[in-house]
Amino acid sequence: MKNKYTIRITEQDFNRCRTTVLSDLPKEGAAFLLAGRKVIGASEELIVRRIVDVPKSKYRIQENYHLDISPKAINGLISLCERNNLGVILCHSHPTDSSYSPSDDHGEKRIAESIWKNIPNVPVGSLLISPTKVRARIWKPKDGYKPVSSVTILGRHIRKIFLNGRDHKTNTPSDIYDRQILAFGNKGQAILSNAKIAIVGLGGTGSPVAEQLVRMGVKDIVLIDPDVFDPSNITRVYGSTYEDGYKRFLHTYRLRKKKIPKVELMSKHLKKINPEIYIQPIRDSVVKTDAAKLLLDRDIIFCCTDEHWGRSIVNQIAYQYLIPVIDMGVRIDAKDKKIHGAFGAIHILRPDKPCLWCYEFLNADRIRAESLPEHERKSLLREGYVQDIDSKAPSVISLTTSISGHAVTAFLQLMTDFMGPAGDLARLNYFIMEGTVGRGSSGIKESCVCKKVRGYGDLMGLPTL
Repeated sequence: MKNKYTIRITEQDFNRCRTTVLSDLPKEGAAFLLAGRKVIGASEELIVRRIVDVPKSKYRIQENYHLDISPKAINGLISLCERNNLGVILCHSHPTDSSYSPSDDHGEKRIAESIWKNIPNVPVGSLLISPTKVRARIWKPKDGYKPVSSVTILGRHIRKIFLNGRDHKTNTPSDIYDRQILAFGNKGQAILSNAKIAIVGLGGTGSPVAEQLVRMGVKDIVLIDPDVFDPSNITRVYGSTYEDGYKRFLHTYRLRKKKIPKVELMSKHLKKINPEIYIQPIRDSVVKTDAAKLLLDRDIIFCCTDEHWGRSIVNQIAYQYLIPVIDMGVRIDAKDKKIHGAFGAIHILRPDKPCLWCYEFLNADRIRAESLPEHERKSLLREGYVQDIDSKAPSVISLTTSISGHAVTAFLQLMTDFMGPAGDLARLNYFIMEGTVGRGSSGIKESCVCKKVRGYGDLMGLPTL
């Protein structure tokens, strides 16, 4: 399999980097991008953590087609990389849309070799920005440079710059998706059809999300849920019926004493809608390393689990790997079988936006309780040392479906930018008892995990089992 190289950066960092290196046109400019790395099979992606400005006093030569940076600046860069366990993307500009020059080849190779001499095997890449074009490559210790096929820019929507001239395939069957093509065009429909999605949790919110995505044309989905189907799920889980669910549950349980995994039930249902879709059903918890790793090649992750432990893992992936996550949930407060309050929320988790810890939606005590072995948790619960996490919560299909619909609309914005500037979403609040939906946000906490892990990728471990 041919190796594939890509770069991932936030829109905020890309715009700042572009402004910096083009500020002295027609003279060249430079910036360093500290970067993590993600490797999946033959694919390698450099993930930008932050920008390091190169002061003009560190330029030994700054001309229209030649730039030379002082050894002192390079030594400072090496020290930063070593201290933070990060690689680097060397970024510079050209005044026209010309490609890399022999001078660029020589200079970048010299810097890369200096870095590897001090920090072996650390990732080194290059980004060349001109007024109307972007080029990129990755340097390898024994193989010279390799071309980068695309640069993903993550902001209010996901934008991909394809550097080899290839774009999304547009051969989707218009007779099936003609109504959507009227809304998003052939290119928009192709983007949806080529999207790689994961759904964590297949309950009241995850199952309607899965069904909506497949009906929209999404064809590559990872489903993660450790739970088995229960007859009570019929009231809120899409894809479950009396015939296919309840009867089959009873038959299987009585004869084999084995219950049906939700991922199996959902996979069969989705393939009835579109037999051509590719589904990876994973009956496991996202807190397990093998399950969590399956999220790392996704374009967007839907977090539909109520468990705080699993949500904390998915939350960290959003910032560590720069993969946007759409988190959702509905809470119903009921007493004496009567609803007294109900609230739903959607969080669009991505760098430069608050995470679930910033919103204080995650609870460390709850995570501790969920991480304990069942016998130990029950013993500590009796003694009052941990929270009760086993009590059943009220759930109503109309409410979970409503919040899942808003979440899928947020997905459409991330993929197509159909909302334009108004689509720069961080959080939607669904005040169910008032019948209103409003935007919400919060500040990013200075010492939060989302800032500490940002852009590290594989260069930092995940807190999984």
